Amino acid sequence: MIINAHATVTTKPLGDRIIHLLFCEMLSQSENEDVNLICGHFKDFDQLKNLLGSDRVFLNKKNVIPKKTVNIKYPRSPTGSCSDNYDLSIHDVWGSVKELPKCKNIKNFNQELPKKYITVQWDARQKYRFILPEKIKKIENYYLQSGFEIIQIGAKGNGRASTDLDYIAYLISNADLHVGASSGMAYFSQMILPCEKIHIYSGEKTAQEKYPKGIFGSKKWELGDIDEMAQLI
Repeated sequence: MIINAHATVTTKPLGDRIIHLLFCEMLSQSENEDVNLICGHFKDFDQLKNLLGSDRVFLNKKNVIPKKTVNIKYPRSPTGSCSDNYDLSIHDVWGSVKELPKCKNIKNFNQELPKKYITVQWDARQKYRFILPEKIKKIENYYLQSGFEIIQIGAKGNGRASTDLDYIAYLISNADLHVGASSGMAYFSQMILPCEKIHIYSGEKTAQEKYPKGIFGSKKWELGDIDEMAQLI
């Protein structure tokens, strides 16, 4: 049997694509059924699915008679259009597990990497994610002074570290931590690292209520005095 899972919000940004894939993987595991994700757009589905090692999640599979149908809901997201569907909150599913599914198929690029390093991404633009350059410098200095080297990934990464998800997964998997804004690479790192090794920094304090506990179990830190790393969880 199969469960149809309707996306009710966009699946275009990388972070949202990963959230929906992990949601469907956890739903498949909990229900012991295949899950058919129904959405309008999902770039890199096969690549992300292969990295995760998921064999029971499908995309827009046609002509199926589902065992049941669910609407994948964010808080305050719109209700699905099918009256016989029931709503299932992403946050409720995340809250039911201690750890998220992890990638099983990370390619080894056999590259010499720093002995102690973090991956970082800061290029989020929404107000509640955006972090001023001077604050980024202060945050990064904290980790540099703690003995970490820094590898940029995502849009500001160099070469393959900017867009090659297989290579980025390799970098994250060998890192001591992932550090950055609540953006695509933070969500990608959740498929790879334990949540306690992901340090998420918020935007300005007036917008911090958007993610009062970080993103689904990851660490979230205030932007005040970095020497006193105040947790918000």
